[in-house]
Amino acid sequence: MKFTDVIFDFDGVLSDTVPLKEEAFVQALKDLLTTAESIEKVRQLHRENGGVPRFNKLKIMLKELDAGHSEESVDLRVSMYSAALKNMLSGAVIEEECCSVIAKLAENNVRLHINSAGDKSEIEAFLARFDLLPYFTRILGNENSKKSNIRSIMEEFELDNSSALFIGDSNEDLLTAEHFDVAFVKFERYGSNITSTKYPSLKTFSALYSFILPNSNEH
Repeated sequence: MKFTDVIFDFDGVLSDTVPLKEEAFVQALKDLLTTAESIEKVRQLHRENGGVPRFNKLKIMLKELDAGHSEESVDLRVSMYSAALKNMLSGAVIEEECCSVIAKLAENNVRLHINSAGDKSEIEAFLARFDLLPYFTRILGNENSKKSNIRSIMEEFELDNSSALFIGDSNEDLLTAEHFDVAFVKFERYGSNITSTKYPSLKTFSALYSFILPNSNEH
């Protein structure tokens, strides 16, 4: 087996939720967005800061909008963002091919994890809707940084850097993988802000499966 453990980013990798989160940021800040330019600025900041936790991202946005960005102000916006996102995620879907690949990887004894800047409970609720939650050994969200999450997984399962693979779509994901010198795949099915061409770039879940288990006959 090429990898014993595969660590997925969530947004923009397992599901096309990035546009939903972009809209949730706009909704959370709508009283401050008085022009088309200010709305586009928020959208741009969301895209430029992929993989950054919502608190940090909202703080960046509030600073750019010359609005109050105290901890209390940011916490309020986080609550507004979370409420807007909850409604949007209720209609989000996950591709059938993704579900199939996750199940097949687990059947082949690949341990699966999620390392996300999103909220752990939101991710768990989303996966549970599609009966995917039992396939994941660890789901780590924005309670800690992505680097801390990777460290936690590697220490718990005593992984060396040759046995783990991180799959992401943002520069933050890439930097996290490089920090621990673990294998990395840029997954571009739903887009990516990674400009580096150093790492494999894949666009389908079947290609991802073949990369992880190259000797398997299943696709």
